[in-house]
Amino acid sequence: MSIGKIVKSVYHCMQRHYLTFRLLVWLKEKGITRRINFLISHSNDANQRNNPTSQMLQSQEFFSDREVKGRLENVMSYLADEKSCKVLSACIDYRTKRTPIPNELFSENDQYFVSELIHLKDGEIFVDGGAYTGDTIQQLLDEAKKQKVNIGKIYAFEPEENNFSLLSKFYGKRSNIKLIQQGLSEKNEVLLFNASGVTARIVDDEENATDKIKVMNLDSFEECKEASFIKMDIEGAEWDALQGAKKLIVRNKPKLTIAIDEAIRVTKPGGTIVCAFISIFAIMYSQYFYGTWKSGEKENFTEDYKVRHFKEQLFTGYDVTEFEDLFAGKPVDWITTTGTDGFIEPIEQRSDFEVSDEDFEAIFKWYLAFSEKRELLGNTTHLLYICRKK
Repeated sequence: MSIGKIVKSVYHCMQRHYLTFRLLVWLKEKGITRRINFLISHSNDANQRNNPTSQMLQSQEFFSDREVKGRLENVMSYLADEKSCKVLSACIDYRTKRTPIPNELFSENDQYFVSELIHLKDGEIFVDGGAYTGDTIQQLLDEAKKQKVNIGKIYAFEPEENNFSLLSKFYGKRSNIKLIQQGLSEKNEVLLFNASGVTARIVDDEENATDKIKVMNLDSFEECKEASFIKMDIEGAEWDALQGAKKLIVRNKPKLTIAIDEAIRVTKPGGTIVCAFISIFAIMYSQYFYGTWKSGEKENFTEDYKVRHFKEQLFTGYDVTEFEDLFAGKPVDWITTTGTDGFIEPIEQRSDFEVSDEDFEAIFKWYLAFSEKRELLGNTTHLLYICRKK
């Protein structure tokens, strides 16, 4: 028996008992299991570099096509930073040449909760597609404890019977974790399944199937409608599962804090970040003082005067301090919060509104001197939050 098969056998045995399972999660969080996998696969990759497999040859043919190269250049142009481009190039090199991916281009210690990208928040609603025996759930709970936040709810989907049995054994009694013995796909249906290999997966033909499983789409699962974090590791079926979660993803598309995290990520240490946003109170002053106040109030506030937020308008309609709080705990130092237009927008619609060139120059200088005054920010439509990356 090869070293790889021995290690995998030991790994699966350790999954069956909670204490050894927790040890595996700890080893995973420390990046030790990834290093072991690398050592096992290293000799195999070296062999494949000298004797390419049919899959490698197909990949080489695909990525050498002129049209594909053009499409790839187009994809590169959409990526936000140089590191993302390097990651994509390294992945292609691995598929075509089995060239090892440099350590600096992937997280050694964490597959899903990379600290520079992922900032959990109180009330997080987590969907775990392909929950296995709960290793990602435990990593999430550990990371939440580290970040000092409370997870709202976890929905764990796992179709394989033995895995689900261990998942229930480890996490079935937790009130904020709901376990669903189904897979995720584009439709609610029954699919063929193979659980005999190292990784269980959906298959197309009965010859390779060992079982049948129920699958569902997330859009039909009402309890997940407010999901804020979706993880999928379902052995190649991710695309179908994403198709089945289209409405959820559009409705709960990456929230403002994720946009802020990305801005922080692509900024060099010491660099300045400027985020523009619009005050909810200034929106009321500028748009609803002309016989439409009641409809504006209903649209932008709840009955008990809490601000409504619209997912399609991420940077619009914030209380000033509420927007500043979005940066709490992030690796930035606040410089200032300032306004850009004062009362100009709500009063410029008046028929008697008039500003001479001389007065405009005076107003400009006056407002520049007082634009950071907290007393004026609530009356300012457009604001800037300015900070520096640590």
